[in-house]
Amino acid sequence: MQMRKSAAWSLWICWKEVSDLQGIGDKLDVDVVLKGSVGTFQMKKGNAVSYPEVSMHLMLIGVKTGNIVWSAWHTSGGASFWTRHFGAEGKTLDDTARKVINEALDSLF
Repeated sequence: MQMRKSAAWSLWICWKEVSDLQGIGDKLDVDVVLKGSVGTFQMKKGNAVSYPEVSMHLMLIGVKTGNIVWSAWHTSGGASFWTRHFGAEGKTLDDTARKVINEALDSLF
């Protein structure tokens, strides 16, 4: 499967019928659509430290059939060794979200 990436824009699509999805696929000239949702995106508090936690659910959906081709639920975060023991500042929410997306997409290939 050849994949085209577009980091320059994002598209919010809502469909009710497979025919809607097929129309979107035809207009965009794509075979699949990546759909996702965020389960957790927050800074958690420990004893004396804060740390990020992010979880996402991603699905790759075939536009011709509406079937889910690939699906992944991925979570990352938590206090690192240095944060837990020495109070060192850890990763940001953005860094953690980027890590979650990259690790989930890595499971696709």
